[in-house]
Amino acid sequence: MTKKDIIKYRNCWMGFSILWVMFTHSHFGMPNAFLTFIKDIGFISVDGFLFASGLGCYYSLKKNDDILLFLKRRFEKLAPAYYLVIIPFILYKWLILHVPFQYVWGNLTFMQSLTTYGTGFSWYVSAIWVYYLLAPYFKKLIDRLTWKQNFAVIALMVVFSVAFWKTNTLIIIIARIPVVYLGMMFGKLDDSYRFSGKQIAFIEFLIVPGLILIVLFKAFFPHLLWTHGLYWYPSLLIVPAYCFNISFVLHALRNIRLGEILTKILNVLGANTFELFLVHIFIDDVLMEVYKDYPNQRLVWIIGTLAIVPGVLLLKKGVSLVNQIRSNHHVAAES
Repeated sequence: MTKKDIIKYRNCWMGFSILWVMFTHSHFGMPNAFLTFIKDIGFISVDGFLFASGLGCYYSLKKNDDILLFLKRRFEKLAPAYYLVIIPFILYKWLILHVPFQYVWGNLTFMQSLTTYGTGFSWYVSAIWVYYLLAPYFKKLIDRLTWKQNFAVIALMVVFSVAFWKTNTLIIIIARIPVVYLGMMFGKLDDSYRFSGKQIAFIEFLIVPGLILIVLFKAFFPHLLWTHGLYWYPSLLIVPAYCFNISFVLHALRNIRLGEILTKILNVLGANTFELFLVHIFIDDVLMEVYKDYPNQRLVWIIGTLAIVPGVLLLKKGVSLVNQIRSNHHVAAES
């Protein structure tokens, strides 16, 4: 397959990943060790998002390398949905749980996870802005360096991330910068580039040491998984094959009805991942806080899960309304 064939399913990578994220966050116990392991390694799906995001950032900057315009477009895309969710979220936290003002301000400015006041809504919200700020400089570096030099940069990023061990949320963000960089490196390839059988085999083989490292780290260093980034370093080896394999499967099924249905579903999910993420985190956080003493926690989670779809539809309506108001204001200002 060519690179163009593979990235055709980029939205599907994200759609599949958001399903895995929600599965990982679920409060169900798994019936066997295999499903428990799949649930435990759901962080790979987040790295799938970041790999896809790096690819998207490269393409966006390739079309227009204006940094301010790049950041402006991303803010305009993410901010309406974010603020429609975060404002009621922080009001609840402030009025009911009496969190400090710094917590409120940190969440409003996307920076809460970079502070010492707790993770706030989600580390991911702060992380994406760190990655967006770095992306223009990463692209310049990637374009200037050879492939070997770029892989050396990734190795240095991993080494330098050691300085952030034991920093809780910060290590989650810093340890994943190499995945974003790797996604941008993939963006550098010509769309017509055709992967050889040996290249695909090598990418697939990297899953093996990646999974072995995860198993070893979980077995021998469980107390270091979160504080020292041991949960995320191995996924750097896994994530290219993870994304590629989604493309390979859907491409193989493209001419049958099942493949068409799967692709459509994953594309719809992939086009709404940020809204799904926001609503999912909001419901999970608030519901589990309000009903933390309710005896049937599984029922609480089921109700919360069923509320995600109407919540996303409501959020999208709100975003459409906000964008319409902004559009009307822009037209009025120009007239």
